[in-house]
Amino acid sequence: MGLLFLLAVLIYANTFNHDYAWDDILVITDNARVQKGFAGIPEHFQKDVRVFASDFTGFRPVTHTTFSIEYELFGLNPMTGHVTNVILFALLCLVIYRSIRLLLPEYQYYFPFLVVLLFLVHPIHVEVVANIKSRDEILAMLFGMLMLNQFLIFHKKGTWTSLVFSLIFMGLASLSKENGIVFAFLPLVVILTLFNDDWRQKVKFLMVTPLLLVIVVGVSFILNGSAPWVFSPVEPAGVLESTFLGNPFVVIDSYWEKIGSAGMLIFRYLGKFFWPYPLTYYSGYNQVPYIDWNHAIVAVAFMVNLVTIVFAIVQTFRKKTRVLNFSILYFYLFITLYLQILFLLSDTMADRFMFTPSLGPSIWVVWGLYTVMRVEPGSEFKVTKEKKIKFGSGKVKLMLGMLGAIFLILSVLTANRNMAWKDTYTLIANDIVHLEDCARAHYYLANELSKKLDHDPNQPKVKDRMFSEYAKAVNITDSAYYAYIDWGINLMRFSMFEKAEDVLKRAASVYPHYPDPWFHLGKAQFYLQKFNESAVNLERSRMLDPLPDETWELLGRSLERSGQFDKATSIIDEAIARNPGNLLFRDVKADIYMDKGEYKASIEHVLDIIDRDPNNPVWWRKVIGLHQLAGDQEGADEYYRTAIHKRILKRSGQ
Repeated sequence: MGLLFLLAVLIYANTFNHDYAWDDILVITDNARVQKGFAGIPEHFQKDVRVFASDFTGFRPVTHTTFSIEYELFGLNPMTGHVTNVILFALLCLVIYRSIRLLLPEYQYYFPFLVVLLFLVHPIHVEVVANIKSRDEILAMLFGMLMLNQFLIFHKKGTWTSLVFSLIFMGLASLSKENGIVFAFLPLVVILTLFNDDWRQKVKFLMVTPLLLVIVVGVSFILNGSAPWVFSPVEPAGVLESTFLGNPFVVIDSYWEKIGSAGMLIFRYLGKFFWPYPLTYYSGYNQVPYIDWNHAIVAVAFMVNLVTIVFAIVQTFRKKTRVLNFSILYFYLFITLYLQILFLLSDTMADRFMFTPSLGPSIWVVWGLYTVMRVEPGSEFKVTKEKKIKFGSGKVKLMLGMLGAIFLILSVLTANRNMAWKDTYTLIANDIVHLEDCARAHYYLANELSKKLDHDPNQPKVKDRMFSEYAKAVNITDSAYYAYIDWGINLMRFSMFEKAEDVLKRAASVYPHYPDPWFHLGKAQFYLQKFNESAVNLERSRMLDPLPDETWELLGRSLERSGQFDKATSIIDEAIARNPGNLLFRDVKADIYMDKGEYKASIEHVLDIIDRDPNNPVWWRKVIGLHQLAGDQEGADEYYRTAIHKRILKRSGQ
């Protein structure tokens, strides 16, 4: 067991120096509750009101508590998070090993060791271990397997303390991630496939499943006010981009169609397990196409999956295939959540969705080799009195050689995949070659390139590629709403206003009922000094969404610059009534009077601003300039001397 722990640490050791990546930003670095440290822990267990973006990561208080503890002790330190993930994963491997030993005592040490080793080295788990946020998957499976351990002890020895501990671990699993609830059904699979009890004993132990479910649902209702699979209907602020971009299965209406699609998804997940290349951080639009029943492959997938499940159930009483039966039903039990049948997920597929289910195929592979090679459990090798390892027959050597080659290849793939998760930019840039037809992948890469320009804007190649990636996103599909908006914003950022106007006109034509395209289009036209057009489009934005202060301010300035002083005054007066504390509104009012040549009234408004914001040099310079425009140099000098005296302005030459 110590060897398994060591191997798990070694294979993921190259993630220790990684930064936060991908969803770590949402769940950890931008999560206000996590950054309260110990003080934020009670809030993780409170009702999920889904107010903040971080609330949409689910009700997972146990996992989020670990992040709060790390923040309290170490601050925002990604190394701590990565080390913790690897240690927890290593512990999980030990618990899985122990669970298989308890489930299959006749298989002794080597079979469970080989199964866990395959699970340990498989690259499909990199997303979970290398992404700190995905600790929820590790903890849910860890506590779920601990529950199974205690249940098996309860079955063997009848100790009620073991049953109590199994209930506790079940609760912790469901509070680590919602999918933990599925572990409540695992004892049912074990009883049906692996226990040799008579039917009365089986019925007795089958009662554990509803008891586990009662614990899970009860705890969720106490803490969250609802069942673990029920969420608050509150939507996040802002525009919700088309779900189709993340999951094209949103177009499926009937359950019959969903069942057909589920069969194809199972094929794809198993394909990823048996051929784990390429692995990508994202699967959305154009990555996993929806195929209906008109395609023969859908019917084939449905029949293969149906026959496999029926086989496993029918064969439950056959000792010869009971390990295979268990592993089949285990896989289908845990993969069901991710087949878009019970509820629609934000992603069509994800490597992390295969984390817990992959233990099933891991058992298939090892059991299959044992069966095909006709290797008896316990005959693999033994340690002689001279403490030398003596392998069994030639078949054993061949089997171990085949497994050794598989483990080596998978280990190399895992170590290599780890490096892709170094940080968000590395991940997205690395995977884009496999996601060329994915709109969001191009959008995400463009945003990461934009962040690079925040640190150093003088990178022409980075800037050109950023614009190219935004263009690719919207050319793939008009549904890439945020790609349009951010493309336009970044064009304005680099004073490319004419190009920004073209992009935002296209966005406004595609999304005429959304306020942002009209606002940014109006802003671009404002900088192009097309004030009449700017005012028209900003008014459209204001009518669609009257809340943003910036829309009111820029609309007022556009009307002022186009000489529509009465309309500008009316808009700004209404804006001030809505939010008296916004000084920019009063600044626009001052500019209106200045443009009309009413300098006295303009000065009065600027002095009103100075009363509210007395230490801002901008307002002092403005009031001095207005006195000069009004021909009152003496007044300008007086305000200049006052600003110098108050150290708000410096004398010329200082």
